[in-house]
Formats: sequence, C-alpha cells, structure tokens
Amino acid sequence: MSCPVRLLAARALPWGGAIAVSFLLVFGLVSLGIAILVPILLVQLGELVQAAPDLLRRGQDAVSGLLEPLTRRGFLPGTPEQFMARLGSELVGAAQNAIGGILGGAGRLVAGTFNTFIMLFGMLFIAVYLLVDERKIKAAYLGGDSGRRASGAPDPRVFGRDRR
Repeated sequence: MSCPVRLLAARALPWGGAIAVSFLLVFGLVSLGIAILVPILLVQLGELVQAAPDLLRRGQDAVSGLLEPLTRRGFLPGTPEQFMARLGSELVGAAQNAIGGILGGAGRLVAGTFNTFIMLFGMLFIAVYLLVDERKIKAAYLGGDSGRRASGAPDPRVFGRDRR
C-alpha cells in the first residue's frame, strides 16, 4: 500500500488523502470483483439446477445399459431396475448425510468468516498506522533518534520540508 500512497502524495494529494484514496481504491476493486463474480456464479448454479434432471436421466440410462450385460451373466442379484432402486436409495441417504454435514459446517463457516473479518480489520488497522507514521518509524529505525532537534522542532531531513 505504500507505493500508491507515495505516488498519490507526491503528485496531488496530502498524505492522509493519499492513504484514504488508496484504501478506497482497494475496497472498490474488491467490491467490483465480488459484484462481477457473484452474478456469474448464481447464473451457473441456476443452469446446473435446471440441467440436473436431464443429467440424472442420462446417467441412469448409461448405468442401466452397463448393468444389463452384468445381470445376464449373473454378476448382479436381481434386475437392473432393482439394483438402480437400491443405488438410488443409498445415494439419497448419502446426499442427506452430506447436506447434514454442510448445514453443520455452515455454523463453522460463519464463525470462520467472522474470524477472518476480525483479522482483516486488525491488518487494516496496522497498515493504516504504518502508513500514517511511516516517516517516524523510519526515523526511529534508521536513525535511532526521535527525528527531533534539540529545540524540539521536527528534523526536515527526517520528516521532509513539505509534509502535507
């Protein structure tokens, strides 16, 4: 974040304004990405839901065609229709278990999302602090002094003459 802040501060904006514009730009780009991706994902999910019955029918026809020779040779007990009925009931049970796991995982997802937002807020807070006090931090780290003269006035070598 310091690169765009420095560019904006050097060209036209005061330091605080450059920080604000940089963060607004980042949030705007993230929001734009979400605004573009969510509708695309929703459309694709809707198309999948509409195509699901046809896909299931095709799958059932393909599996029935594969099971017929196995039934004729005695590898499967019963008819292909009975096998498909058992398979269907087992798949429904597996789907119910999966949905139960997903709903149970929804609580973990909400908690994880909340935790992520708290961590992002902490990172944002630290980033803003570092950007605002960058020159003071550099002075303390590089010079070992506070960046002030004996008179108490800021040292122009550390803080610059035209700090905005």
